Amino acid sequence: MESFSPEFLKAEELMKAKSYDEALKLFNSAVNAEPNNPVYVSQRGVCYYHIKDLKSALKDMNKSVELDPTYSYRYASRAYMRDAMGDVKGALEDYTKATELDPDDAVSFNNLGLIEEKLGYMESSKKSFKKADDLAKMLEETGIVTEEELMASQEEKPQNIQKEIDEVKETTMTKEIGNVFRKKDVFKEFLSFVKNGFKTKE
Repeated sequence: MESFSPEFLKAEELMKAKSYDEALKLFNSAVNAEPNNPVYVSQRGVCYYHIKDLKSALKDMNKSVELDPTYSYRYASRAYMRDAMGDVKGALEDYTKATELDPDDAVSFNNLGLIEEKLGYMESSKKSFKKADDLAKMLEETGIVTEEELMASQEEKPQNIQKEIDEVKETTMTKEIGNVFRKKDVFKEFLSFVKNGFKTKE
């Protein structure tokens, strides 16, 4: 089981409390001590993003992908940031890569559909939304989530999904995103943040 330094864990707490400047100091210290730790680098990138230092944020996200190129979460994180910065095609590439690395990642399929829709790729977006919907239904059929939970999630407004992923990630730091979706208690936290409850676009 991977362990994290006290200063990194404190930085996470500070970021959750929106004390970004103080968190950044501790993230810098953690990264300086372990410059090749992709978790430290990516979380510092999230912190940079919150203080609107977008250049530094993207630099850290790029570095985290280089350090951990087979982990779908890295690409999904960078995709969200790229989209927010106006690099929609870059976001498309990253979400596509994330779904290739983890074909069970319903959130990435849902977000890929949103990006494709934004770019006008309507047929592709329908396929991505359907894939996300199918994954959700599979979880329902296996008893991981119920139909009522899926229906309830449809009433939620679209949220900053990456923010919610970060919050869940703080309590599941050493777990793969794929494993998250196999655990009912954690997956339920994601359901309310996914647009339309993974329902297919018409």
